[in-house]
Amino acid sequence: MIRIIAIALCASCLCAGSGWAADRPLDVAKAKDAMAAWGKEGLKPVQVPGIDLTYVKADARLNGYRKVVLGRVDVAVDRGWKLSGFAAGSTTTGNLKPIIADAEAMVREELLKALDGSGFELVEAPAADAVRVDVEIVDLHVMALESGRARGREADGVSLGRVTLRATVVDATSGDLILRVFDREEGPEPRLAPSRAAEEAKAWLRASIAGWALALRKGFEISNRS
Repeated sequence: MIRIIAIALCASCLCAGSGWAADRPLDVAKAKDAMAAWGKEGLKPVQVPGIDLTYVKADARLNGYRKVVLGRVDVAVDRGWKLSGFAAGSTTTGNLKPIIADAEAMVREELLKALDGSGFELVEAPAADAVRVDVEIVDLHVMALESGRARGREADGVSLGRVTLRATVVDATSGDLILRVFDREEGPEPRLAPSRAAEEAKAWLRASIAGWALALRKGFEISNRS
């Protein structure tokens, strides 16, 4: 996980924070937009280890939840990557559908693993003691899956990729808003041979989603103690 943002700080402090030093301006802008929008919804910032931004509804019922329903999982590929020709052309990444399907499956699989032994159960149907989690994977850019040019100085391949994860947690039966989270991940430099680029990139993406799922579990535990 990238370094946790001190989410109670002002927007100018957010821009200057070392945890975001390598982020693109667009990434910081999205975080500030989320902070502003969530504040208008009546949500307040809390710190959850491993998640950049966590905003909780002050008057929400935060305790007593023991079940989790995974709701909508939306995956959006970075527009620049999609239009570059390296994610939608004659390259090995050609068809984006498998990448999107893999990311969607990883969310369910890693959330299930994260909840194992936690006292929370992943269920299919709403219940009085259940929350629903809707997930957005935003701006997915898996750089190591690019092909047709060398990685390194000649390619935008200085890291395995980047991804922004957003989630909304609501009461599964009433739909009342409980919390929202925002987290951005930046991959390390590719280390394996180009022939293993896809394997390495998928491993990074899974690790990012697994870390996010574990952090979300911590958020549930903190909420239940509130």
